[in-house]
Amino acid sequence: MPHPQIGSSTIEHQGFISLSDRPLTLRLHWLENECITTDIDRQTTYSTVESYVLDLLLYHDICLIHQLNSINDVADGRKHMAAIALMRSVLRQFIVSRRGPFIFTLPICIRAASLLIKIGISLD
Repeated sequence: MPHPQIGSSTIEHQGFISLSDRPLTLRLHWLENECITTDIDRQTTYSTVESYVLDLLLYHDICLIHQLNSINDVADGRKHMAAIALMRSVLRQFIVSRRGPFIFTLPICIRAASLLIKIGISLD
């Protein structure tokens, strides 16, 4: 099913599924568990691929700044920062479709352990 934006599907109180939250990647979830702020509102959805990928690269910037063990030494820090800068500079060359519709895909592995469910909600 095509979607106009990139985001996470949520089940509303009335039982309807809506696209209303930012995509929750494993890396983002990990950063938040480590109390590293991402400065991106949870209700953010993306209308372009570029804005989504640039925010993913921002996560890496934030990790370099706030996570003390993310860099081993000066040379390692330069490698990390060069990789992020390189990705930003060549981003447009690798994105074919810049605007929607976006296609919803399920993860390859659909098990109970792969799903994140808010407390108080059950899937029957």
